[in-house]
Amino acid sequence: MGAQQKEQRQRGGALRTFAVFSLGAAAGSIAALLAAPASGTVTRKRLGQQVRKLQKTAARRISQTRKVLITRADDVRETASEKLIDARKWMVNRMSNGHAPKRPARRGLRHAHA
Repeated sequence: MGAQQKEQRQRGGALRTFAVFSLGAAAGSIAALLAAPASGTVTRKRLGQQVRKLQKTAARRISQTRKVLITRADDVRETASEKLIDARKWMVNRMSNGHAPKRPARRGLRHAHA
């Protein structure tokens, strides 16, 4: 398996983990409310606590994902820059050794007929 495929699978895994966690937390909250009914005030307080907990968890996961994406973008940028430098060196080397670029023969423009 190539490194690129492995990285894509890891990125997808983080997103899936977050989605599954969120769904599980929501399902758990609903099940808890159904299993142990309480007064309206207590229920609202519990719901508020669960929402704040979910918000903190989501914010933390988004922050982690953002850091990973920034790091990967930097890696891609660096690799692309290195490849461009290598390609330029190769072209300069080819040109200095007398290998002129081949130009395709010019052909007249052809227009589509209606």
